[in-house]
Amino acid sequence: MAYVLDSNILLRAVEKNSVDRPVALSAIKKLLERDERVVLFPQIIVEFWVVATRPTEARGGLGFSTDEAEQLLRDLPSLELCPESDRIFPEWQRLVKLHRVRGTLTPVKSLLRRTTMQAVIEAVEGEKEETWERFRERHNDWGRDLVLWLGRRPTAG
Repeated sequence: MAYVLDSNILLRAVEKNSVDRPVALSAIKKLLERDERVVLFPQIIVEFWVVATRPTEARGGLGFSTDEAEQLLRDLPSLELCPESDRIFPEWQRLVKLHRVRGTLTPVKSLLRRTTMQAVIEAVEGEKEETWERFRERHNDWGRDLVLWLGRRPTAG
């Protein structure tokens, strides 16, 4: 059986002053000691990042810098990541690091708002070195998945 590690467990585990920290750490430790399959989904990492980097004066924020949040993620025990696509999560991670996104998704949304569907297609075509016409019908293709994921956002035109 697989256990999905929720963002709240991760957050409590890194929040030094949390009264729930010992319980969160103990739960993770016990699962790993029993060699249980412990998995994460990209959305859980996104939620963790948003709360961990949100300023402490904001609702629930832990106030970590982006460098600290990245280190916390690197320090996680070896957990299985169940990505939506092999390329979507690394691209998200690259963007939040590049743009130093902290505690909110507003900067990412503003990037998408300025991006048209044609610009998304052209960027992915350039990365894949292949035309949209060649991969748009290919199911489980990371480029197709990325274009469709970004394209379904209400801000892409």
